Amino acid sequence: RSAIERLKPAERKLIEWRFTKKMTFEAIAKKLGKKEDAARMAVGRVLKKLREMLDPNVDDPSAKP
Repeated sequence: RSAIERLKPAERKLIEWRFTKKMTFEAIAKKLGKKEDAARMAVGRVLKKLREMLDPNVDDPSAKP
């Protein structure tokens, strides 16, 4: 399974809206019924999760290349 497939359905939807449909954070926020900052943070959390799935050492400052 790909990293995208391992995400929860709601997380996949955020990625789809932001990157496939090119929706703004404002538009995503309206769909979610949340504030724009909350939508931005939600997308950021999903992106961080994807980075960690693809490279578990990505946010570990002690990890050596």
